[in-house]
Amino acid sequence: MRLLRNFGYEVESAYDGEAALEAVWARPPDLVILDVMMPKLDGLDVLARIKGDAARADVPVVMFSARHDPEVKEMALQRGAADFWLKAAFDFNELRNRTAALVGAPNG
Repeated sequence: MRLLRNFGYEVESAYDGEAALEAVWARPPDLVILDVMMPKLDGLDVLARIKGDAARADVPVVMFSARHDPEVKEMALQRGAADFWLKAAFDFNELRNRTAALVGAPNG
Protein backbone atom coordinates (compact mmCIF):
# COMPACT_ATOMS: atom_id res chain seq x y z
CA MET A 1 0.00 0.00 0.00
CA ARG A 2 2.73 2.32 -1.04
CA LEU A 3 0.07 4.72 -2.32
CA LEU A 4 -1.32 5.23 1.17
CA ARG A 5 2.18 5.99 2.43
CA ASN A 6 2.53 8.55 -0.36
CA PHE A 7 -0.68 10.20 0.85
CA GLY A 8 0.81 10.51 4.37
CA TYR A 9 -0.71 7.51 6.14
CA GLU A 10 1.34 5.24 8.36
CA VAL A 11 1.10 1.78 6.85
CA GLU A 12 2.08 -1.65 8.09
CA SER A 13 1.94 -4.56 5.66
CA ALA A 14 1.52 -8.26 6.33
CA TYR A 15 2.25 -11.03 3.87
CA ASP A 16 -0.41 -13.44 5.06
CA GLY A 17 -3.51 -13.65 7.22
CA GLU A 18 -1.70 -14.88 10.31
CA ALA A 19 0.79 -12.01 10.15
CA ALA A 20 -2.08 -9.57 9.66
CA LEU A 21 -3.80 -10.83 12.81
CA GLU A 22 -0.54 -10.63 14.79
CA ALA A 23 -0.12 -7.01 13.71
CA VAL A 24 -3.72 -6.11 14.59
CA TRP A 25 -3.43 -7.81 17.99
CA ALA A 26 -0.09 -6.12 18.75
CA ARG A 27 -1.22 -2.62 17.83
CA PRO A 28 -4.86 -2.04 16.86
CA PRO A 29 -4.84 0.13 13.73
CA ASP A 30 -7.22 2.85 12.60
CA LEU A 31 -8.09 0.82 9.48
CA VAL A 32 -7.42 -2.67 8.13
CA ILE A 33 -7.38 -3.35 4.39
CA LEU A 34 -7.44 -7.06 3.62
CA ASP A 35 -7.11 -8.91 0.37
CA VAL A 36 -9.76 -11.60 0.09
CA MET A 37 -7.17 -14.15 -1.05
CA MET A 38 -4.18 -14.43 1.30
CA PRO A 39 -1.94 -17.31 2.36
CA LYS A 40 -2.51 -19.16 5.66
CA LEU A 41 -5.79 -17.38 6.56
CA ASP A 42 -7.91 -15.73 3.90
CA GLY A 43 -9.25 -12.23 4.30
CA LEU A 44 -12.74 -13.38 5.30
CA ASP A 45 -11.30 -15.46 8.16
CA VAL A 46 -9.16 -12.54 9.34
CA LEU A 47 -12.20 -10.25 9.13
CA ALA A 48 -14.27 -12.65 11.23
CA ARG A 49 -11.58 -12.87 13.91
CA ILE A 50 -11.15 -9.11 14.11
CA LYS A 51 -14.89 -8.50 14.33
CA GLY A 52 -15.20 -11.31 16.88
CA ASP A 53 -12.75 -9.63 19.25
CA ALA A 54 -14.45 -7.08 21.51
CA ALA A 55 -11.33 -4.91 21.77
CA ARG A 56 -10.97 -4.65 17.99
CA ALA A 57 -14.49 -5.02 16.65
CA ASP A 58 -14.81 -1.27 16.03
CA VAL A 59 -11.76 -1.14 13.74
CA PRO A 60 -13.03 -0.57 10.19
CA VAL A 61 -12.02 -3.42 7.89
CA VAL A 62 -12.09 -3.04 4.12
CA MET A 63 -11.92 -6.04 1.84
CA PHE A 64 -9.91 -5.63 -1.35
CA SER A 65 -10.16 -8.06 -4.24
CA ALA A 66 -9.05 -8.50 -7.83
CA ARG A 67 -12.18 -10.53 -8.57
CA HIS A 68 -15.69 -9.20 -8.83
CA ASP A 69 -17.59 -11.84 -6.88
CA PRO A 70 -20.95 -10.64 -5.53
CA GLU A 71 -21.22 -13.59 -3.11
CA VAL A 72 -17.85 -12.85 -1.53
CA LYS A 73 -18.71 -9.16 -1.31
CA GLU A 74 -22.01 -10.00 0.40
CA MET A 75 -20.27 -12.35 2.86
CA ALA A 76 -17.68 -9.70 3.70
CA LEU A 77 -20.29 -7.02 4.33
CA GLN A 78 -22.42 -9.42 6.41
CA ARG A 79 -19.38 -10.24 8.54
CA GLY A 80 -18.82 -6.58 9.29
CA ALA A 81 -16.59 -5.21 6.53
CA ALA A 82 -16.87 -1.44 6.25
CA ASP A 83 -16.50 -1.61 2.48
CA PHE A 84 -15.46 -3.86 -0.39
CA TRP A 85 -13.11 -2.43 -2.99
CA LEU A 86 -12.20 -3.89 -6.37
CA LYS A 87 -8.54 -3.46 -7.23
CA ALA A 88 -9.15 -2.88 -10.93
CA ALA A 89 -11.67 -0.12 -10.24
CA PHE A 90 -9.36 1.99 -8.11
CA ASP A 91 -7.44 5.08 -8.99
CA PHE A 92 -5.21 7.19 -6.75
CA ASN A 93 -7.81 9.79 -5.83
CA GLU A 94 -10.49 7.25 -5.02
CA LEU A 95 -8.13 5.33 -2.75
CA ARG A 96 -7.21 8.53 -0.90
CA ASN A 97 -10.81 9.74 -0.67
CA ARG A 98 -12.31 6.46 0.50
CA THR A 99 -9.56 5.95 3.06
CA ALA A 100 -10.03 9.49 4.38
CA ALA A 101 -13.79 8.90 4.61
CA LEU A 102 -13.15 5.92 6.92
CA VAL A 103 -10.32 7.24 9.11
CA GLY A 104 -9.86 10.92 8.31
CA ALA A 105 -6.96 12.69 6.70
CA PRO A 106 -3.45 11.57 7.65
CA ASN A 107 -1.56 13.40 10.38
CA GLY A 108 1.40 15.44 9.29
